[in-house]
Amino acid sequence: MAWKVDIEVAGKHFPLVVQDEAEQELYRRAASVIDRTLEQRRKAFYSSPLDELLIFIAFNECKARLRLQDESDLLKEELDALQAQLADYLEKTEQP
Repeated sequence: MAWKVDIEVAGKHFPLVVQDEAEQELYRRAASVIDRTLEQRRKAFYSSPLDELLIFIAFNECKARLRLQDESDLLKEELDALQAQLADYLEKTEQP
């Protein structure tokens, strides 16, 4: 069952529709991470406007996501290779 929630990020409210409590918690955690990171950036770059700080945060989050995707792709390739090796080994051991 879907329900509406209000998520606040960087002082702005966003009405969202979530499917379950886990999704709601994920949105709240994401908002918390953004707010903490924004506060850190405001302290380090106090003269930068909010939009520039948010762009920098988005850029860093995207970079981290792409890095994780690359790592995931490499792990999938390694897993595929191991599965092929295992299949080959099992095929050889099953022969009389």
